[in-house]
Amino acid sequence: MSHAQPSASTGAFLGEGAPLLLRLFSRSADFFFYVMRGLVWPKIELGIRLWLAELFFVSGVLKLTHWQTALDLAANEYPVSWMNPVTAAYTGVSIEVIGGALLAVGFMTRYAAIATHPRSFVCAGRRSIAR
Repeated sequence: MSHAQPSASTGAFLGEGAPLLLRLFSRSADFFFYVMRGLVWPKIELGIRLWLAELFFVSGVLKLTHWQTALDLAANEYPVSWMNPVTAAYTGVSIEVIGGALLAVGFMTRYAAIATHPRSFVCAGRRSIAR
């Protein structure tokens, strides 16, 4: 009695003894995921990146145009204990505008994400504490 070896092309443990329908389904599923990964996923990633860029950029521009509100937010709503509120407002607006622009154009996206990530945690942490 011989044991069938797993097929490398299908990624599943389907040997020659497996029913034809099952082998065809496995190969068609592999092809479907190959197409999804190659054609659809980059567009999904682009959409997510542009959506995040819009959130950060619009927030930064609104704070730039309403500077007193940005100072009030930095002092009262999202205070950073080791920063002066004015410095925190400048830093926050800079991170949001520059990071959002970098994410939108796709230039240095990892660095932009690293810069915007702590800013998101400060804002989200303050909102969850207030509730």
